[in-house]
Amino acid sequence: MNCSFRLFKYDHQLCNDAISKLHGSGSAVPKKITGKYIYTLDAIAAANNRIYGNKILILADYGSQNDVETLFSQVSTDLRYGVGLPQQETVKINVAGAEVEYTQNKVDADGNIVYMNSIFKDFRENVGYDTTLINLKKYVDSESAAKSAGAKNINEDVNGQIVIKYISALVKNVNADPTGYSYYDGSDLTVDNYTLLIMFTKLLPFHDITDNYNNDKYRPYYDHVVDVNEYSPQLGLNIKNFIDAGGNVILGNNVWQKLTSNSGIPNFGYNGIPFYYNNNYQSAETTYAVNKINLLFPSHPILKTCGPNLLLEKPSDINPSVVKNIIVNADASVLATIADPVLAGQPFLAININANGGRAVAINSYLGIVSTNNRGGNREFAKIIFNAIYWCFKINN
Repeated sequence: MNCSFRLFKYDHQLCNDAISKLHGSGSAVPKKITGKYIYTLDAIAAANNRIYGNKILILADYGSQNDVETLFSQVSTDLRYGVGLPQQETVKINVAGAEVEYTQNKVDADGNIVYMNSIFKDFRENVGYDTTLINLKKYVDSESAAKSAGAKNINEDVNGQIVIKYISALVKNVNADPTGYSYYDGSDLTVDNYTLLIMFTKLLPFHDITDNYNNDKYRPYYDHVVDVNEYSPQLGLNIKNFIDAGGNVILGNNVWQKLTSNSGIPNFGYNGIPFYYNNNYQSAETTYAVNKINLLFPSHPILKTCGPNLLLEKPSDINPSVVKNIIVNADASVLATIADPVLAGQPFLAININANGGRAVAINSYLGIVSTNNRGGNREFAKIIFNAIYWCFKINN
């Protein structure tokens, strides 16, 4: 049997199912089963009814590890960083006859401390869709969970849907120089395993500051130029295949950064996503971060209950956070633009829905930049990320 299933990105089982249905229908089954027969018969229905994997892959680097945890602590009501941190409020008190501003823990009418996670709890309970349908904790297998039962990590759960992997990292031995890179090649990035890919990168890869400054292969992070060789040659292709197969993506703007090869991610192609790739993109100043956005379509599901004041933190290192001349693809829709005078009108948030049903969200910012007044309860950026995750899962519609 010759089954040309690759042409339409069906797996072997799907081909066999279609052939079985042909037999059962009494139709004559041709000796050579090709992609044409599979496509034009019941296989298309089987493809539409495919059950996707329920996991979320966060593709990160070691430089963004803490940022990943911080952001996802904001979008959950019971994870680390959100537990035990009270909201703050500023009050004026009289000290020696003078009025002085004083910051204190916020309390409710009964005198109970109001914790910052309660703000997001209110959002989740009133946003208009069932926010219990996705478990935004890191997946841990039952064997690992049993081993760590004595010291349970509240960020992890056997039913968690978040899987974090790293694009590349230095392979380092104790008391020895680095020996090279380890890579993630995306070989498991299929719609059978994952519903959503979130690209969450800022540095590629993480470099220890103790590395030899003059060694070009292992430059320290503060003088690091992204090298195309830090990507597995297969990663870009597997991301492309994931999108082509109907996978959903949320992409921070470092996906469009220019590598030392004067190009973007190798073998990716940049098709089916909201922003066009251009190796002449320019970044805003490293001291700039988005404060306010214009909500062009405030009723869109991704912007549900979101306000315009993001108050994002300025980058903590030399890496800029915003592209100031990013180009939107013709089939994409811009949901929000930057409202700050310095970059007024520049696209901030754009989406597109591909012909295969896959959804793509592009954000013109590093995804790890959280609001400066987190302790005061601002969660607008986290709300956008949260809504986008549920929109990609087709729960928030």
